[in-house]
Order: sequence, then structure tokens, then C-alpha cells
Amino acid sequence: MKRLSPVKQKWRYVACDYVTSLIAFFLFNIWRCKLLSLENDIREFVLSGKLIAEELTVPLGMLGIYWLSGYYNLPFGKSRLQELATTFFSSLVNSGLIYFVLLINDQTGERLIKYELLGVLVILHFAVP
Repeated sequence: MKRLSPVKQKWRYVACDYVTSLIAFFLFNIWRCKLLSLENDIREFVLSGKLIAEELTVPLGMLGIYWLSGYYNLPFGKSRLQELATTFFSSLVNSGLIYFVLLINDQTGERLIKYELLGVLVILHFAVP
């Protein structure tokens, strides 16, 4: 079998990370809509212009955090434990940034709901990619 060049492997990682981050953020927004009862119709919420813009740009910011963590430097010969730790800490940083930039002003009524949203965000961003 032919081996991929490091450049192609990096682009494959980037494309896969973008798609999985997009899926995780989309699933989070569905959870958020149901938890906060934001809209009667979930399609209206998910297809709103502001949310679509967020869903397309947030994964790009997440790729920046992955890049800063050094995830794309060496596409071959990675330690599984090191890759797991890098993914976990990048997920924590990404989730924290999303929470403080986009979600802090959500009208939830209870602080516990905000913590639940943050926990779901961390779990989805760690488990989906």
C-alpha cells in the first residue's frame, strides 16, 4: 500500500477535524435548543442565519487551537497517549473559549444549566473527534 506524504496527511487531519468539530458543535446546538427551550421548532433554531455562521466559523477557531497545540506538526509516529492528552486539553480550551465567547450571555435562569451546557460541550468535542 502506498504511504501518504506528511503534507497530505496533515490536510487529511485538518479536513477530518473540521468535519468532526462541525458535527460536535451542531449536536451541541441541538442539545442547547432542547435544554433551554429556545424555539418551538428546532429547525428554525438550527437554520437561523446567526447559528449557521457560528457553526461554520467556530470549527475554524477550533482548528487554530489544535494547530497551536502542535497536533498537526508530526502526522506520523504519534504516541496514542500523547494524542489522547492533546485532544483532551484542546477540547477543554476550545470548550472554554466557546463558552466564554458565545454562551455566557444565554438567558438560562440557573447557573446549573450553564454548567451542564459546558459539560456537554466538553464531552461532545472530546468524544466526537
